[in-house]
Amino acid sequence: MVFARMESALSAPESDWSTSDEGSRNQAEAIMWALASYGSLGHPEVCRRACINFLTGQCKEGGACAYCHMPHQGASKPGRRLRALLQSLPRSQLCAIVLPHCQAKLEKAGLMDIGTDVLELLQEGCQDVAPLKEVAWSTPGELANLDRFLTKMKLSNLIGLVTRAADEPDPLFEAVEQLRMELLHSLAGNVLISV
Repeated sequence: MVFARMESALSAPESDWSTSDEGSRNQAEAIMWALASYGSLGHPEVCRRACINFLTGQCKEGGACAYCHMPHQGASKPGRRLRALLQSLPRSQLCAIVLPHCQAKLEKAGLMDIGTDVLELLQEGCQDVAPLKEVAWSTPGELANLDRFLTKMKLSNLIGLVTRAADEPDPLFEAVEQLRMELLHSLAGNVLISV
């Protein structure tokens, strides 16, 4: 929504600008230039997945594209046993598993101050959960593989593991989207300071 307003400010004919609109147009131009697309917001940790149309040079959405236009490393994919392990876990166990990884990602990206909602929702989701090492079907080797795999994942993909089976809008997914919006507002504030 914010991004759509920025695009409309940029596409308005110059004769329609008032003096006050010119400042918001400069701000919108600077933000659009700083972001390859709306989906790129928060790259690399909280951006959306890579735009396949952009990769082939065919994305017609431009800055309004909901997918990331920034370069992505090849995502590691779990092996068959690890995938089966992840799919068999209840949501509460997934919350417990991804929580420390999400916290580390937020700390590394300097997003702890705006990522608290995400962490709180994960903590609420994993109350009264047995540690994974106590689950009968997991071996120490599988746990080590799982930990290595989760360490390589970006924050938005970690959250995706937890929210994958949600039938309705998930508060955790919404918290990540809110984090992205706060990044956008932070970026807009920085642009205002520099303009």
